[in-house]
Formats: sequence, structure tokens, C-alpha cells
Amino acid sequence: MRVPLAGSAARLFVELNLLNEARIWSGRALAMLDDVNQGGKWELELQSTLGHAFMFTERNSEQAEAALRRGLEIAEALDDHANAFRLLSRLNMFYRRTGDYRHLVPTALQAERIARQIGDTAGIAGSKALLGVSYHLAGDQAEAQAHLDEGVRDDAALRGTEPGHFAYSRTPQIPLARVLWLRGFPDRALDCVRPLVGAAAPRDVVMHCIALCWSSSVFGWVGDWAAVETMTGRLATHANLHGLAPYEAVATGFRAQTMIARGELAGGVDLLRSALPRLHADRYELYASAFAADLSQGLAALGRLTDALQVLHETIARVEQGGGGFDVPELLRRRGDLEARTGDLGAAEASFAASLALAEQQGALSWRLRTEMSLAALRLRQGIKNPLDDLAATYARFSEGFETADLKAARLVLDEASA
Repeated sequence: MRVPLAGSAARLFVELNLLNEARIWSGRALAMLDDVNQGGKWELELQSTLGHAFMFTERNSEQAEAALRRGLEIAEALDDHANAFRLLSRLNMFYRRTGDYRHLVPTALQAERIARQIGDTAGIAGSKALLGVSYHLAGDQAEAQAHLDEGVRDDAALRGTEPGHFAYSRTPQIPLARVLWLRGFPDRALDCVRPLVGAAAPRDVVMHCIALCWSSSVFGWVGDWAAVETMTGRLATHANLHGLAPYEAVATGFRAQTMIARGELAGGVDLLRSALPRLHADRYELYASAFAADLSQGLAALGRLTDALQVLHETIARVEQGGGGFDVPELLRRRGDLEARTGDLGAAEASFAASLALAEQQGALSWRLRTEMSLAALRLRQGIKNPLDDLAATYARFSEGFETADLKAARLVLDEASA
């Protein structure tokens, strides 16, 4: 009776957002698993719960991955399609967090096939959200937007799901906001993200954290650091309230990012030097590359160019080891900026060229604009003829967002040159 009781309680703990309790009791029940329950529905429930709860309350460990993999193995053996979808969704989340982006699209495609087998409208919409976020992080923004737009069209079905539904807590608007910014639609991105941190905030505590994190990234990209500061405070409070320790480190990273953007360099660098080792120890790489880029920016502003370049080299190598990702064009651009500052102009040109090619391949117009601004600065320094032509052409591809930070900066460069 103890294992079935723990299995029933584990599902309830997750639905009630009591993830620490879910981790503790599912772990205890699995430790006393007998032959009768091994490979059955109760082990499936316990393994699924343990893996899910472990990565949000502790770390993205091999233990968490093994539990999710074991749960998926049992679900497939039992032809339990709903739980197979749930396990694939949780594995996809695990690989997002660890930065193993090469696994995202395959697991999402497998989940989509299962959702179509089930034939549930909300499940199919949820699979579109899963595919969209996977393509986004893997670096294909056009595919990401196509799938997320489909998920949003069936948003009513998703919002009608209850915690027990296998596609519960899928929210396509969260990744869509970031995709829209990358694709060159900053105003639409802001319109998409504002409800997510207001009246339409997700009910699930984990998705609530994700909404705050991803909203912070969008607000940071458009240069609204007051909004990032607000989101960061809410994230820290929410994570602490629900015992979601990994998100507290993420909140520290966003706070440091805001400090560096405002010129509080020493404090921001010190905070990132404390947050990044913790994220790496937890195998929580999803936000680490952006924070490392900000650390390099802060170090460079303090005159520590060698240290700043070393941080970027290590970060790019780590991201590429995980299969690359959506922010590699920005990392290459920042590396090029530092190479130009150290006088290695050939290396800087190569970094900018690689960034531009990858940004275009990914459909990330906003990354391209940033790199064109960096390249224009280098060409002006070199005295090259018509140094701003490519920047002007990229700027002309935008149809909105002209009051956001990057577009205002680009316009200023172009106006000063024409004056």
C-alpha cells in the first residue's frame, strides 16, 4: 500500500506546486519499490515526479535525467501515451536547462507524434508550443514562430486544461515574445510579454518563474532595465516562497546584468562571479551564456580585456559543445568587439562575419542589427569606403520598434554619418 499511496500523493504534490514534498516522497517510495510495482504505473508516476521535482528544487543532475528516462521507458512499454507526452515534455525541459540543445527538436517531434495519436486539441497545441521553444533555442526562429503561432491559435484549449492534463502549463506566448524580438518585431514582442507578467501570468509556479525569466530577457533586449529590475525582484521572491532554489541563482544573474547595464560595474561583476559557478554546478546553462556575455562586458569596461575574452572563448566553446544555440551570433559579436579593442582586427572581422552569417541563417534580424553596428564601427575606424551601407540596409528591414534601444542607437549612427 505504501508505494501506491506515495504515487498518488506524488502526482497531487506536483499539481499543488509542492515540489519539495514531491521530490522527498517520490524518492523515499522508489527506495522501497518491490517487484510487484517495478515497471508498473506507480513506478512510472514516481520516476516522473522525482525527475521533474529534482531539477526545479535541487539541480539538473544525472539522477533527474535517469528518473525521467526510466519513466519514459515504462510509459512506452505500457502504451501510456499521455504519460509518454508528459515525460518527453519534462525531458525537453531538462535539456533546455542543461544547454543540450541538440536533443530539443527530436524530443519535441516525438511528443508531437504522440499528441496526434491521442487526438487531443490541447495536446496538439501543447506539442506546437514544445516544438516552438525547441526551434527557438536551437536557433531556427522562422520555424519557431510558425509552430508558436499555431500553438497560440489554439490557446483557448490550452488555457482550459487542468493540472492533471498531460499538456498542462504549456504557454506558447512565453517563447513567442523572445522569438518576435529576434525576428525583428520588438513592439510585438513587448505586446506579447506584458500580459504574461500581469493578469495572464501562468498558474503553475514553475511556468510563472519561466515567464518572469523570459520576460526579463525581452525587457533587457529592448533596453527597459527598470522592468528587468522589477521582474528580477518578483522572481527572487517567488522562487524563495516555493523553494525553487535554482531560480534564485538566475535572479541574481539578472540583477547583476541590470547593474552592469547601469554602469555599476564592480558590483555587477562580483555578483556574476558568484552566480555563474552555482549555475554551472547545477548544470543550469540556459541563462549562463547571456550572463557570461554580460560578465565579459563588465570586465572589459573595467579594463580587463584578457579576462573578458577568456570568458567569451569558454562560453562559446561550452555552447557549441551542446549543439550551438540561438545566442551564438550575439556571443560572436561580443567576441569581435573585444578583438577589435585589443587590435586584432582580422580576428574581429572573422567573428563579425560568422555572427552575421549565423544570424541570417537563424532568421534573427535583431542579432544581425547589433553585429552590423559593431562592424560599422570597425569599418569607420579602418576608413573603409561606405562603411554604413550594410547597417542602413539592415535597419531598413525593420517595420517597428524604432523607440527601442538598438534601433535608436542604429538610427543615431546613421543620422550622425549623414550629418
